[in-house]
Amino acid sequence: MIVAFVTGGAQGIGAAVARRFTAEGLDVTVADLEEKRPAADELRFAPVDVTDEASVRRAIDDTGDVDVLVNCAGVTIAGHAVDEVSLEDWKLQIDVNLTGTFLTTRAVVPSMRERRRGRIVNLASALATRGLAGSCAYAASKAGVVGLTRAAAADLAPYDVTVNAVAPGYVDTPMTAGFPPGLKEQRLAEIGMGRFADPDEIASVISFLASDEAGYVTGALIEAGGGFRI
Repeated sequence: MIVAFVTGGAQGIGAAVARRFTAEGLDVTVADLEEKRPAADELRFAPVDVTDEASVRRAIDDTGDVDVLVNCAGVTIAGHAVDEVSLEDWKLQIDVNLTGTFLTTRAVVPSMRERRRGRIVNLASALATRGLAGSCAYAASKAGVVGLTRAAAADLAPYDVTVNAVAPGYVDTPMTAGFPPGLKEQRLAEIGMGRFADPDEIASVISFLASDEAGYVTGALIEAGGGFRI
């Protein structure tokens, strides 16, 4: 059975990915902060702080050989100009979004390389390639994810391990539900399709990249933004 490890899998895009993988017959572990365990329903849950190396290694060791890693864990603190972003907020977004992706990737690679099989899918963002006021820390972290994805893909291509990234635009998740009044309407006006994505729509792209059908796709950044700032 194919073993999948989904960080940030208790809610939002990660939860949609976990549900889809389960329906497709994968053996899924949802990895998230301990306080989010109740949201994982009846799926196997691994408490993990992706910014903590020891926590990540424990979770991966407990899971065993991972065939599919999906890095969905993420955080954003938007609405501050570059000179107004606190160092604390900057570090949090870099630590969770970028360093967390690095730590989980590094933890699964030795087994994947040895077995010459594996799929790694990272969550980037449309903001990795588009400027948006008030999002410098988040955008920087997600642009870093794209660079990490492509470099890791080059490292692992000789071993038939693929590494790709998906760049969603705005998605109906708890993250966007916390937008201040008026911001959602502003963002909708910038999306060609005039709506936020459903998490399942992003999960379908991730499912493809994790499948055998995408065996010749690596180092790619697939945008799923509904025409955001197209």
